[in-house]
Amino acid sequence: MLEDRDTVEGVTKALMKAARLFSDDREAWVEAASLRRPDVSKEKIRKLWRFFRGDWPVNGGVGAAGLGEMLDDLTKEKGPGSTRRMPGGRLLAPEFEREALRELGVYPT
Repeated sequence: MLEDRDTVEGVTKALMKAARLFSDDREAWVEAASLRRPDVSKEKIRKLWRFFRGDWPVNGGVGAAGLGEMLDDLTKEKGPGSTRRMPGGRLLAPEFEREALRELGVYPT
């Protein structure tokens, strides 16, 4: 993933698709969030959806830093002493977002 532009573009598209799904479908977000946070009741998560709904990057706008953090979490080696990091500045450029929008279309906000 560190060298493959197609993979980074694919992750960008996947994040935008997920943002669109979560913005449209509260229960999809509740299910996903409850898998990540099983310690929080689904009812509490369900109530939070309306506050988060407008914040998802449905048309991109994550920015290199935010996308870099997400990609970093996906590529980070687990365990003590791990230092592998995603080189955000080198690979994360607005062109990935533009390509995703070209394929997905602009989402109505």
